[in-house]
Amino acid sequence: MKFKWLLLSLIFTFTFISCDKDDPVDEGNGFPEYSVAIMSPSADAFSANESFHIHVNFDEASELTIHHINVQITDEQGTVLYNMPTNAHVHNDSGHHEHHDDFVPAVEIGSTLTLVAKVWGHEAGISETVTSHSFKVE
Repeated sequence: MKFKWLLLSLIFTFTFISCDKDDPVDEGNGFPEYSVAIMSPSADAFSANESFHIHVNFDEASELTIHHINVQITDEQGTVLYNMPTNAHVHNDSGHHEHHDDFVPAVEIGSTLTLVAKVWGHEAGISETVTSHSFKVE
């Protein structure tokens, strides 16, 4: 019985320290300084039903942990056509994270799509940074 309690205590402890909250806000030094750069798509227009590459760089100025990211593509009505990664918690200790993927916009010609990329700290809203890029489907 004591072994079960010890095992449960260890599991509980490791669960809470597996993603240490190393954002400077925990150390009282301010907030992480995240930046987002949409590298691709860089064009203002794409052909309907033609694949294009998504490449987004997420950085932290002092090379602190990138905790959460999200990349979405929406149409003019706000319908989400692309939403990745499936688990936003990437926990990259290097202070740099790249998101790569390919996407085929299955929308009508003349549609305007918007790619929105965001990064945030360990807790929702901490140092959230958002960047967007709109493009037409021809």
